[in-house]
Amino acid sequence: MLISTIAIKHQTDPLTKLPNRAHLAWRFKQIVKEEQHLSAIITDINSLKMFNETHGHAVGDLILCEFAKVIKFQLREVDAIGLVDKPYRPAQLLSRLSSLFLLSIADYSFTSSPRQT
Repeated sequence: MLISTIAIKHQTDPLTKLPNRAHLAWRFKQIVKEEQHLSAIITDINSLKMFNETHGHAVGDLILCEFAKVIKFQLREVDAIGLVDKPYRPAQLLSRLSSLFLLSIADYSFTSSPRQT
């Protein structure tokens, strides 16, 4: 019982009560090992830093907790959600990747006839 309590604390964000990076890493390994299908959504709360600086961290914490509740309510039992302290900006990263994909597709010369296999 003590081990499971420690594991839960180690894999849970204390503020939002969402699984943290350690839990998501474990869950991802489980998905790969079991060869399950995976879809992922990365989201970011715009201007949270500004809210913290303008209104205080208590307001920012409230926003995070409410955001977590709204998202968690929409999930099924088999779905996974987690909070990752971001060392990067997901929105900027996705924007760069999207631009790269669009440019690559625009520059690609597609064949005009179907390939014979």
